[in-house]
Amino acid sequence: MNQAYTSTSGSVEEFEQRLASLLDVECTQSAAGPASISFSARQVCGSLVYSTCSSQRLLLRGERSRHWWTLAPVSDPRDGASAQGRSLRRGELLLLNPGGEAFQQLAPDHRQYAISMPVDTVRDIIEHEHHRPADHYLATWGALRLGSRVDELTRKLAASLFARVDHNRDEFAGDVLAVVLAGGAPQPMRAPMLRRRRIVSQAEELIRSRLHDPPSITELCVATNATRRTLFYAFTSLLGRSPKQHTKLLRLHTARRRFLQSPEALPVRVVAEELGFWYPGLFAAEYRQLFGVLPSETAAAGKR
Repeated sequence: MNQAYTSTSGSVEEFEQRLASLLDVECTQSAAGPASISFSARQVCGSLVYSTCSSQRLLLRGERSRHWWTLAPVSDPRDGASAQGRSLRRGELLLLNPGGEAFQQLAPDHRQYAISMPVDTVRDIIEHEHHRPADHYLATWGALRLGSRVDELTRKLAASLFARVDHNRDEFAGDVLAVVLAGGAPQPMRAPMLRRRRIVSQAEELIRSRLHDPPSITELCVATNATRRTLFYAFTSLLGRSPKQHTKLLRLHTARRRFLQSPEALPVRVVAEELGFWYPGLFAAEYRQLFGVLPSETAAAGKR
């Protein structure tokens, strides 16, 4: 067993890099102020056990790796924590399908444990040890009601991550899956949630194509064939933001990434205008309110 790896990131960009093997996501913060995000991980018998905790409310949006099946026990839900637009409920186990879309909201100071297991290993165990069709569990996102067994699973993951616990290489994943399969059939995502995901995905496609000229609510309604009320409900449930708030946060995070990724210091005015911020002073004020530093400081820091 490898030693646990623990890091604390001061930005969402650093946190994205920590998750890169599991998730192809864009991480954005929803509230103003500097972020402190801890991430601990350990390879245990071929599986990856990890935990995350953030001082800020975060949104993870993207796609999960096709090579891993992830289980996330919910033993201590906090207000605002959700996955796929569904509030986390104590006693549930989230089954996160390989290659599926990620809509995850991390609540401040909520420590979430998870285990990601290789898809081939999961398939072999489910089909050969339990004589069940693996695709029934792997193919869709779902949730299981496990009650107190979720606390037991959380303690098992925490011990594997932070304590010196020896596990049999062939039994660790099997023990975890035995708990999952004892919980019955997962509850699949319902049709209204699928429609909300479609609405948000279509709206985001338009928003991201026009960061320099953000679309109006009317244009988003036309693009998604949704009413204003349905559009706002879809955004709030899945992203924790209104369409206008989400658009503004995407533009500010895009500006930050351009400053950090450019091989040379970019003029603040140029980046602001490229993203439709026509008043540099207002752009700098909004940027500083969200990230705690001026855009010129980010541009300079990225080149050190």
